[in-house]
Amino acid sequence: MKILHVLSFTRTPGGRYKSDGPLSAEEFREKFLEPALRENDEQVNVNMDGIAGMARSFMEEAFGGIVRQMGSDVAERLSFTCEESKWRAEDAQSFVDDAVERAKKCQQ
Repeated sequence: MKILHVLSFTRTPGGRYKSDGPLSAEEFREKFLEPALRENDEQVNVNMDGIAGMARSFMEEAFGGIVRQMGSDVAERLSFTCEESKWRAEDAQSFVDDAVERAKKCQQ
């Protein structure tokens, strides 16, 4: 399992898009999350410990966005941990689950 620490990207995640400013979810997804998932077929755990906070818009773009970008199958390889705030990991997973459900509805 590959562990991807958000803290290695930043302690203070920014907005949804690059146009919102530095350290955006879009940048995180493109530079960190997507390469980690493309690197091989192993599980990728996103660890969110040590960061100051994370907006729901950041989570939706990074984690829901990766499903939209790479397809629903990627959801099976993603997991989230945050010892400091269990709800943060649960929220991140909910954005992945929502993106998978939307993709299924579009295929019907």
